[in-house]
Amino acid sequence: ARALTAAQQHDKAREAFEGSLRLGHQRAGLTLSHLFENGLNGAPKRADEAARAFRAAYDAGYGGIGGRLGYVLWSGGPGLVADRAAAMKLWEEAAERGDSNSHRYLSQVHQFGSLGKTDFERALFHRAVASFATASDGGAATALGDAAMRANFALQLGVSTTARLWRE
Repeated sequence: ARALTAAQQHDKAREAFEGSLRLGHQRAGLTLSHLFENGLNGAPKRADEAARAFRAAYDAGYGGIGGRLGYVLWSGGPGLVADRAAAMKLWEEAAERGDSNSHRYLSQVHQFGSLGKTDFERALFHRAVASFATASDGGAATALGDAAMRANFALQLGVSTTARLWRE
């Protein structure tokens, strides 16, 4: 499949990656999704193809892919109309499954009020979970960034609210 991609035979590469995915090679779905999300090796940038490949990898149980799939759904792009409700639903489901990237995206949505209002308490919650999960997986640099973001939320929420949230 990689050789077909390098040779810019994208339809054949897609078939080969999809076949690998059906055989249980979850990483094939990730590679296929990046091919179309980023337009690698001359492949057309197709958000719909990327979303389909991310969804196949997610449904096959590939950990951590929910965040990327949600991002593609949120943003849309060539061949795919943005669907923020679907992205939120997916991020919430993936976060429940332990996807730290989904927790990060949910934190950002709540922090910046992307759905019409800010909710720093939910933002802090999701950022804290993301930080813990990332640190547990050995992602020290990302966890450090998450800790700095939690400190920023604490400043915005104030001492009494932050103390109440930590006690809960």
